[in-house]
Amino acid sequence: MKLRRRDVLAGAALAPFVPLLARPARAADAFPRRLLLIFTGNGTLENEFWPMGDGASFTFKPGSITEPLAPFAKKLIFPRGLHRKTSGSGAHEQNIGGLWTGCGLVSGFGYPSGPSIDQVIVQALNPTTSFKSLQFGVQCDSFNPGGNKAVLKCMTYSGSNAALKPEDNPMAMFGKLMLPATATPGAAGPSPADLARLKARRQSVLDAVNGDLKSLSTVVDRDDRQKLEHHLESISSIEKRLQMPVDPNSASVAGCVAPDMSKAMFSDATALADNANFPAILDIQNRLAVAALACDRTRIASVQWSRSFSPIRHTWVGVNTDHHTISHKTDAASIDSIHKLNRWYGERFAELLGHLDAVKEGDGTLLDHTIVIWGNEAATGLHNANPAVTVLAGGGGGLLKTGQNVDLTAYDHSQLLITMAQGVGATSVNHIGNLGMKDGDIPSLLG
Repeated sequence: MKLRRRDVLAGAALAPFVPLLARPARAADAFPRRLLLIFTGNGTLENEFWPMGDGASFTFKPGSITEPLAPFAKKLIFPRGLHRKTSGSGAHEQNIGGLWTGCGLVSGFGYPSGPSIDQVIVQALNPTTSFKSLQFGVQCDSFNPGGNKAVLKCMTYSGSNAALKPEDNPMAMFGKLMLPATATPGAAGPSPADLARLKARRQSVLDAVNGDLKSLSTVVDRDDRQKLEHHLESISSIEKRLQMPVDPNSASVAGCVAPDMSKAMFSDATALADNANFPAILDIQNRLAVAALACDRTRIASVQWSRSFSPIRHTWVGVNTDHHTISHKTDAASIDSIHKLNRWYGERFAELLGHLDAVKEGDGTLLDHTIVIWGNEAATGLHNANPAVTVLAGGGGGLLKTGQNVDLTAYDHSQLLITMAQGVGATSVNHIGNLGMKDGDIPSLLG
C-alpha cells in the first residue's frame, strides 16, 4: 500500500518542522501569504540606502548599503520620502515605539498606545497556525548605560501598553517550535525543564524519526523528496549549531570573530549577550524565522536585530565603537564606520531573502508569498524619524507591485503599514495609529 505523506508525518516528531509536506498539494496561488518584520536601530545613511533612478529603471550605487540586494531587484520596493510622525518622551523611545504602530507613547517613556501592524493583521485574520505570531530577537536585552528603558527593547505590541517582547534565546525558540503540532496554539514556549525532558526523550530530533523519514522518502515524488532532504539538512544544521560551541576555524559567518571556546554560544545568559556572538545569533534567528514560516507554524513573524540605542560593537567589520555612540558622529571616519556597519546589515538582509527564496512553493518561492520589510527606527543617527527609511521584499502572493524605486512623498508611513496588511490579505485594515497620519493604502504598490 502506498503511504500518504501526511499519514507518515502525522506520527513523526519532526512533523511541525517539515514544511508543506504535511499538507495536501496545492495550486501555486493557494500558498498562504506571510509577513516578516526586520528591525535595525540608530538610523542609517539615506544617500547610501536608496538606489539610483526611479520606477523600474533603478540601479544600486556601487558599495552602497543596499547594493547586496541587487540579485533580488525585481522582488523589491523602495518607498522613498514617506512622511512619519512620532510622539513621546525620548527620541529613541518614540522612534522605535511608533515604527510599526504609528502611535505615540502612553506617557513619558512608556510603551506605545496601540498595536503594531503585525498584531493588527493577527486580529483581522485570526490565523489558525500553532502560533499566531512569533517575535525573534538578537541581543535586544543587552546592557547600555543611559539606554535601558523597556520600550527601547521591544517593537511589537498587541495593544496599548502591551509589549510582545522578542525571544533572544535561539535554544528556547527552537524548543518552542519543535513542540508537537498538537500544542496549544499561541501557547508560551516550554520551560528549561520541559526542554531538557524533550531533548532526553528525543535524543536528536532527526534520529528519533529516522525510520519514518526513510519510509517517507520511498513513497513521495522526486520534488518532494528533494524538498524533504533540503529541510532535513537545514534542521540538522540548526540543531547542531544550537548545541555546540563555535568552531574558531569556521567561515560560516563572513568576518565573524569567534567567541572564547570556553563558552558555548547558547549555553547561558553571558554567552547570549557576548558581543562577539551577535553575528552568529542573528544568523540562526533568521533561519529559525524562515523555518517557522515555511513550516506554517506561523504566518506573521518579526526579527529584531538588536534594539533602539543599540550598543553592539561591529568589530567584524572593523568598527570598535558601539553603534549608538558612533551613530551621532559626523566626521568622515565615523561616517565611514556607519556605512560599513549598515552595509553589513544590508548583506544580512540579502542572506535572509536568499533563505526565503530557496524554499520552493509551487511555481514560486516562500519569498514570493511573503512580504518582508526592513525598517530602521530613524533616517539618521541624529534621531530624525522623518522620512521613514524602509525597503520591502517579496510579493504577498502577487499582490505587491515589486521591482520599483518610487517617490512617495505624498504619502504617510501609516499608509505603507496599511498596504502591507492589504498585501497579506487583511483587506479590512484601513487605519493604524493615533498620530493623525493618513488612512488607506498606497495604490501604486498594489498589483
